[in-house]
Amino acid sequence: PGVDFYCDLDYDPFAFMRDSGKKYSFVIALRELAETVPTLWDHTLQFMLERNITSNWMSYFVSRSGEYNLCHFWSNFEIASLGWLRSPEYAEYFTYLDHAQGFFMERWGDAPVHSLAAGMLLQRDEVHFFDDIGYRHDAFARCPALGSLAHTRCRCPDEPNFDTSPGSCLPRWKQLKEAEWTHRDTREALRLVRERRLFATGVEPPIAVERRRWYDFFGAF
Repeated sequence: PGVDFYCDLDYDPFAFMRDSGKKYSFVIALRELAETVPTLWDHTLQFMLERNITSNWMSYFVSRSGEYNLCHFWSNFEIASLGWLRSPEYAEYFTYLDHAQGFFMERWGDAPVHSLAAGMLLQRDEVHFFDDIGYRHDAFARCPALGSLAHTRCRCPDEPNFDTSPGSCLPRWKQLKEAEWTHRDTREALRLVRERRLFATGVEPPIAVERRRWYDFFGAF
């Protein structure tokens, strides 16, 4: 409910993903609300560090300061392999986050969790952007670019295309080049995040401070 699709498809997107070896796909990429994920990045890096996980595109999610840049794939429209979502590797990551209690204490959403899991556990070429699907949810709408072949099969509304808005992470996706993310990169990103929060006044969101206070309280039981 509350969504619109603007384009005719002459193929089955599920069959396309199966036949092309894709395991995750999206149509909109944007930034998460920072207040809902104050420590998700820290826990994700720690998980990668403990399991020695490497990636060929984890840099998509990293700012120059080592922080999470909040980019994620909007889960209001996503197609994913159930084989991947049910895999031991994904289950282990989800269980790790569940034990960290951030789903309840901070309101971690499914979209950034799916996205970071894909960055860790999937290869860059296993993730697909459906450029030929026009879609709207709430105030966020996107359509294939004017003049493209895909646009000729669409009836797009006369409103801004989110793909070109400042809040879109799609340009970063299109410019992304595969680059090895090693154990050393994870350790360095975690160090930068922790140092910045330790020495910079007011960097850590108040919700994170409050969360730790409750952890200390409940940890006594």
